[in-house]
Amino acid sequence: MTTYWFEVARKDFADAVRSRLFWALSVLMLALAAGGMYVPRAIDDQPAATDGLDLLSEAMLLLVPVIGLFVGYMAVVGERRTGSIRMVLSLPLKRSEVILGKYLGRTAVVVVPIVLGFALAAPLVVALYGSLPVADYAGFVTRVALTGAVFVAIAVGISGSVAARGTALGLVVGTYVLFEFFWGLVPLGVYVLLNGELVDPTAAPTWYDAVLRIQPSNAVDAAVGGLDGISTARPLVLQEWTAAILVVLWLAGPLAIGYRRFVRADIS
Repeated sequence: MTTYWFEVARKDFADAVRSRLFWALSVLMLALAAGGMYVPRAIDDQPAATDGLDLLSEAMLLLVPVIGLFVGYMAVVGERRTGSIRMVLSLPLKRSEVILGKYLGRTAVVVVPIVLGFALAAPLVVALYGSLPVADYAGFVTRVALTGAVFVAIAVGISGSVAARGTALGLVVGTYVLFEFFWGLVPLGVYVLLNGELVDPTAAPTWYDAVLRIQPSNAVDAAVGGLDGISTARPLVLQEWTAAILVVLWLAGPLAIGYRRFVRADIS
């Protein structure tokens, strides 16, 4: 079995280290982790470490998709733009290995700084709060890292699907805006059309919550939350294992589409 995809991934990761992107992201993640965990201690007389995680949650789940899309969107189209893709494909590489290697390399550029930053911040958490809530802390880091991996997959899939940098950039910006800011309007609009009134969030129908869960960040949140114990009391489409399937589809689907379009592209 060939490991050419590994060489592609290794080169992409090494390029990020040399360009200091990896180190910049690591410093950013460490600063966010340390700052976010310190704030509750500074403003509350009896804070808990989980308060810091709650404070970081919204900020990280808005920022990390941006980072994932930014790191991944030039993965393939950048090589096509400079013409270096011809040299890459002159090697004994399948185009599927190019897509897989690019994805794994770019994912490492996003995920390793997240894990490293929060790992280095862990001693500070112990110093501030007397202990580290290991399960909550690890679950939070897993959720953030997996969200980054999903958005890298979306970006690399887009990158493999188009031939122009501007097109790739427009698509990733549109993807971010749609899923991070406007996705909630999709089921809301359908509900209003069907019922002539706004939905009560505490009594939303099952289909409404199921559509909301399609959003990548929501799917990851539900899937990782299910690691604490799967509940079968919910409707089928809202159970944790169905969220895990959605995450797998978000990881594999964009890459499959990107590969299909890339393999048909005329690289000349």
